[in-house]
Amino acid sequence: FRSRLDPGLAQIQTILGFSYLGRDDGRAIEFFRRAAALDQAAPLPRVGWALALIRQGRLEQGRKQLEIAVVLDPTDALVRSYMAKIYATEGRRRLAAAQLRLARTLDASDPTAFLYSALTRQADNEPIGALHALESAAELNDNRPVYRSRLRLDEDLAVRSAGLGALYRSLGFGQLALNKGFQSTTQDPADYSGHRLLADVYSTLPRHEIARVDELYQSQLLQPLNVTPVLPQLGESNLFILGQMGPSELAHSEFVPLVTENGLSFQGSAIASGNGTHGEDVALAGLGDNVSYSVGRFDAATDGFRDNNDLEQHVTNAYVQGRPNAKTSLLAEYRRSTTDKGDLRLLFDPTNFNPLLRQHENVDSTRLGLRRDLSVHSHLLASLIHESGDSSTTVGPTYFENHTSKTNSIDLQHLYTADHWHLTTGGRYFSQKVSKMSDSPLGPTLIRYEVEQASAYAYANVQLASRFDVTLGFSSDMLHGQNVRRRQLSPKLGLLWRPGRATTLRVAAFRTLQGHFTSKQSIIPRLEPTHVTGFNQYFFAPEGEQSRHYGLALDHRFSRKLYGGVQLLRRDLNTPVPILYNGTQLLEYVNARDDSVRAYAYWTPTANLSFGSEYRFERVDNNGEVLDTGYSLLRTRRLPLKIDYFPASSRFRIGFTASYIDQSGYFSQAGLAPSAPPVYGADSFWYFTGALGYRLPRHHGSLSLRVDNLLDKRFRFQDTDPEFTQIMPERMLSLRVTLSY
Repeated sequence: FRSRLDPGLAQIQTILGFSYLGRDDGRAIEFFRRAAALDQAAPLPRVGWALALIRQGRLEQGRKQLEIAVVLDPTDALVRSYMAKIYATEGRRRLAAAQLRLARTLDASDPTAFLYSALTRQADNEPIGALHALESAAELNDNRPVYRSRLRLDEDLAVRSAGLGALYRSLGFGQLALNKGFQSTTQDPADYSGHRLLADVYSTLPRHEIARVDELYQSQLLQPLNVTPVLPQLGESNLFILGQMGPSELAHSEFVPLVTENGLSFQGSAIASGNGTHGEDVALAGLGDNVSYSVGRFDAATDGFRDNNDLEQHVTNAYVQGRPNAKTSLLAEYRRSTTDKGDLRLLFDPTNFNPLLRQHENVDSTRLGLRRDLSVHSHLLASLIHESGDSSTTVGPTYFENHTSKTNSIDLQHLYTADHWHLTTGGRYFSQKVSKMSDSPLGPTLIRYEVEQASAYAYANVQLASRFDVTLGFSSDMLHGQNVRRRQLSPKLGLLWRPGRATTLRVAAFRTLQGHFTSKQSIIPRLEPTHVTGFNQYFFAPEGEQSRHYGLALDHRFSRKLYGGVQLLRRDLNTPVPILYNGTQLLEYVNARDDSVRAYAYWTPTANLSFGSEYRFERVDNNGEVLDTGYSLLRTRRLPLKIDYFPASSRFRIGFTASYIDQSGYFSQAGLAPSAPPVYGADSFWYFTGALGYRLPRHHGSLSLRVDNLLDKRFRFQDTDPEFTQIMPERMLSLRVTLSY
């Protein structure tokens, strides 16, 4: 009778142990210890015991318990996969690889071993092998993006956030990363890792500042506790060349630990480059049972490429996340950012700039967030943000303008996830009080006004068949700005069809209304979904802009080594433009059209070599009006050809990119009156970039040397966002160092 009773009691103790472990309660260890004593042949109590020890920062003791579990049940593929993750964390690469091979042999249908193999191979500077392993994991998971293992006993935070976005970025496969991110957030809106992946990739795309800040904030509200540092500039819009060459990659670090454990984590990066470009970025994070925190500092500056083209940016942040119980997570963050800049725009005419324009901005932001799991399928998110800002603009001694603002924003969202459908509903209220003082030859003026915006939305994603999904939704917006007053009901429609396991067809049609923002550097995040079946809803644009979007995309995996696709997007815009008439500021509405085509091909012919190309065509027609962007019509064609080589059994990486660029349009010119018609201009050229990278041992960071505009080519060119240049007008040599402990 006793022999029958002990295993039953052991199961009860094990269940209680996992219950306490899910609440980050240290008492879980005692329950697992009792269960292991009652049933010494059971491996599961040892697994739970190991997870509880590791969570407390006792990695070696936890590893020993896992080794006992493996001995007790050597045929359990899942436990061997987790054993491999622990060995990889300790830097025991061969043991980790051996455990993963055994796990794949024991259970070839379990994606866990392939997922962990992808992460360990990425750490060993084998990104191509890591990509193939990740694809195998997705296939075994019903061809859906996976960012966690089947072993979810410790929420597997580290695995899901261990730089999968960096894997795609290291290969230059940006569109592939976007595809994975939007599929994940569409199929499971509560999956924080998909939101984080999108935020990572958006950081490299022009006019995606709003979407990036929103996705990052949503991932923070949804994520479990962790010891990953929150890089200060992640929540900011980095301007000019800092967006491309800042001290650290804006994407989520690939150097986070593979296991979640109590303790401290540090990450620091620094860059030195030409034209006085330099920067430092440091962050320290800690985890103690049910509380995690992070503090960081970002400093960067550049002299730019001409007179009055300088930029200096500083960001400080402090972040705390608490988990009072298994169903509730609380977030608090304080941010302070300071920006000083001249005229950053690099226009088609390089002599067309304002040598007297100076801008300064200080912003303090406090963010409070709540996640409450009402059930397994139902989640409530809430956000309260207060921001105070002070900015000034001067144009020599003749003009001065100062803005002070107080902003409050409240967001509520409910997520319901079922097996074959998901529903996201929510609302937001935004208010801002502004005091604007100016002094010009016409005399001093003082204006006070208030901005209000109220929004409500609902998005439903329904799987109509095994290979066909539909997204239906709407948003209702009311905007009362200084000059803009608009109400709009915006329908949303998206279709996703998978005719085969390797092919995806996407279609979308929707409307949007651009809300209010303080500045490009200061965007208050919101919780509304940022995309419809992978088509971004919110491009950075003037307040009150109405837009209609029509998208069509086809993505196909030709083989395990070859990927390709094409995306077409049309945007019909109605943009309010402020004008002065008899000393009074009025609005003129301009109809514009933005058409873009993007085709990509990625190829990994060997385990050490990758090729990538992304043809991009964009045509922006402002209907004859020259807006702040400096053109009335812009046509741009880009064809980058990228090759990366990862020497076998080496920590080095060698990369080279050759890009053909052709641009034409009607541009504003220096010396002409503002009312003068734009002048036609065109240029075409080749642009070369080279890079050499080295990964430090034990996952402790990297060194990289990069040369932009390798041949020091002179050309006339401007990006669609002239403050976010992706092409350097002169040779730039940069050295970046990243350390992680």
